[in-house]
Amino acid sequence: KTVIFDDDLDATNILVAFSHRIKSTNSNFNLISIYMVLAHILTDKEIDELPDIIEIVDKLVYMINLAAEQIEKNVSCKRVKVELDNDRVDNVCEICDENGIKWSLVELINGLYRIAVNDKIKYYIYVDCQLKEIIHKILLNGNCVEKEHAVHILYQLCFDDDLCEIISSDSNLRDLIQKIIGLNENDPKSNKLLQNCYGLNWVLDSKLQPKNDLLEPDESNSPKESIKPDVLLTKDLNEFDEKNLQIMISYNRENRDLCLNIKKILESVGYKIWIDVESM
Repeated sequence: KTVIFDDDLDATNILVAFSHRIKSTNSNFNLISIYMVLAHILTDKEIDELPDIIEIVDKLVYMINLAAEQIEKNVSCKRVKVELDNDRVDNVCEICDENGIKWSLVELINGLYRIAVNDKIKYYIYVDCQLKEIIHKILLNGNCVEKEHAVHILYQLCFDDDLCEIISSDSNLRDLIQKIIGLNENDPKSNKLLQNCYGLNWVLDSKLQPKNDLLEPDESNSPKESIKPDVLLTKDLNEFDEKNLQIMISYNRENRDLCLNIKKILESVGYKIWIDVESM
């Protein structure tokens, strides 16, 4: 039976209470289904306050690891066609949970990504849950779209300064990202993967540079190696009096998380940001 939640219902508390009831009665109902819905509807505040968030993260990481292990074995990896963004369709590893429900690796990573937007849970996801080893398996053995989503969640996690240092100091990972770029730079089907790789490298490099260095273009690198998000526009912004400069960021529901990350980067180099999430 399909249930549609309207704005007057507290969907989060309803689902959390439902999951507690299932666990207390030893029901065979599939908890991962509830956790996946919660991953997509939880607000930052709810993630901060929800004791169950650790259990939800643990379950999602466990399922992602099962998929990564199948990809590593290759012969036992079952892939199915999955609809992606921009009308793309590609083959993605599919696994079954303990109740026989099928999940694609892409939807599992996307669920974890939604939770990873919250800064307080990033470190737990990557370090305590040993996501590093799982990501390595996918990057070494996955296909283009699987690697694309693995890099995507790394990109999100790197907006935590401590994790950025940890990930940046992982020479094996950095070399692997560069190898992926080299192998796919002439493949038009890999545009999204390359975009994520360039974005990840940019965040890792810019986070570790002195803040003043971010305002000057790096002419020592080739154009492809020095790709930076156009949103910074640092050369033009520097023509203004920074003391009086305030930047407004406008967004819609689909790109809210991206814009919040852009806000952090701009603030880190000294700009004042107005965004209606927090400055109504």
